[in-house]
Amino acid sequence: MLSTFLSPRRRPRSRISGLALAIALTTGAAVTTAALETPAFAQKKKKKDETAQAEQKNYSDAFIAAYQPNEALLNAPTPDVAALQAAVAPVTAAATTPDDKFVAGNFVYNTGVKAQDQSLQLRGLEMMLASGKTPSANAGQFNYVAGSLAYEAEDYTKARQYIEAALAAGYSASDPTGVLVETYIKGGQPAEGLAFLKRKVDEQLAAGQKPDQAFLRRGLAVAYENNLADQARDFALMYAAQYPTNDSWGDAIVVTRSLTPMNETEMLDLLRLQRQTGTFRQKNELLEYVDALDARTMPGEVVAVIDEGYSSGLIPRSDPYAKEAYSAAQSRISSDRAELPGLERDASQASAKPALVVSAGDTFLNYDQPEKAEKFYRMALDKAGTDKNMLMTRIGIAQVYAGNYAEAQQTLEQVTGNRQYIAELWSAYAAQQANGTTSPATQAAVTGG
Repeated sequence: MLSTFLSPRRRPRSRISGLALAIALTTGAAVTTAALETPAFAQKKKKKDETAQAEQKNYSDAFIAAYQPNEALLNAPTPDVAALQAAVAPVTAAATTPDDKFVAGNFVYNTGVKAQDQSLQLRGLEMMLASGKTPSANAGQFNYVAGSLAYEAEDYTKARQYIEAALAAGYSASDPTGVLVETYIKGGQPAEGLAFLKRKVDEQLAAGQKPDQAFLRRGLAVAYENNLADQARDFALMYAAQYPTNDSWGDAIVVTRSLTPMNETEMLDLLRLQRQTGTFRQKNELLEYVDALDARTMPGEVVAVIDEGYSSGLIPRSDPYAKEAYSAAQSRISSDRAELPGLERDASQASAKPALVVSAGDTFLNYDQPEKAEKFYRMALDKAGTDKNMLMTRIGIAQVYAGNYAEAQQTLEQVTGNRQYIAELWSAYAAQQANGTTSPATQAAVTGG
């Protein structure tokens, strides 16, 4: 009997590789600020009207006295970094008015740039922003750079506050959304970061836009690495649905397999999708599929899967488990096929027991006769004690195999419970086939990933 050589269940937890995206932070660049209007120029300037007077800068005499001797240091072709650093204390101490503080902050920031001192850069930006004198056109950029500097300093709470302000100001350069997500993740709040990222993706979808691929990949990787199953499955589904490739489908299926407790029949239907999408990457995945099928009950599918594994090179022809399962399955196919008419007749009887009707559906699906499989699965729905979610899943699978993609989506939408995750992936695949957004895959599609 086959059970004498079945190896232990092969369900290792596969780790995702290559999904995490590093968010590049651009810090240390000079920030464009309003130039300090010199006192001499201000004294000569005539006040033409009240508006001009309101726009005039208000610098204190003490600040002018402290700042002017050091202004040339900032503009020197070869900056005297030590002198600039020494000037920070007297310049900032003399700043009392909002305009003083803005210009003092500018001095501190640019001193930090020349000294390559990020803490000084952040201090200067914070002074400018706190002064209330930051030009509205610069508010987004200033907040973004402040947030990036705080992020580099691993002060993630402060970084998040500034990045949020940058986004509120409409700043979009240099990926502020990505940096904001990272402040949650690096700060030990991955669930909150993923919730924010999901809202951004939902906003893009609601606006009729294609979600940012980097958002989906980052969300998937973070959720998976932090064992956040619901979020990982959500991002996996969106990633495969929006960017259908072997990589995205392979990752989506691996994540769902790894983070979803499944019984044998549930795992089988997910492995069938992995076969349909051609995303097997390892020998053990194919052998697990063979194990779930069982050469005694679904020999046709077992032979097809092992043949595909041989052709792809994923299963060595010398593998003892595959060889024995292949031999056992082949020995049953002829007699099985001869019995199909009798099985169809018996299972079609109104008095047929539920197990026989379900078995008929499985057998015809196994022999690539999806229309007959669907017929028996539908008959089983009316039988007492049958697993409705399993039957609806397999009706949907049979419809996909038959090329009835719209019907498959409608069927799979009705699946609930633990199988819902599997059904959603199958439905996304059916939608892609219906829309032609991915190259048609056959049941025989197996790649090395």
